[in-house]
Amino acid sequence: MTMTAGPYELTQVPEGAVADVAPDVFVTFLVGDPALDALSAESTYLFREVRDVPAVVAWAQAHVPEHLLLAEVTVRPAGTPLRARIWCSMPDTPWAREVGADYTY
Repeated sequence: MTMTAGPYELTQVPEGAVADVAPDVFVTFLVGDPALDALSAESTYLFREVRDVPAVVAWAQAHVPEHLLLAEVTVRPAGTPLRARIWCSMPDTPWAREVGADYTY
């Protein structure tokens, strides 16, 4: 297994109250005309205190709009302003090649 996200270590999943988290989850869609390299609209949906994050990812995948430039799902653990991307879809377009995969960061 090759990991490119940085260093990792073998551990155990926390259990009990420490593991009982319900992060806020953001779903963002950027749409536009990829041929014109133009972003025309952004829609961000907030799902508060989510326990089933894969269900939100499935929702995002089922609601991808036409003319997609970027779709992403990010989570924000309670008590922090930081977010982490957990799913992203960025079709190969001139716009995507210009802005790169970290456009929203």
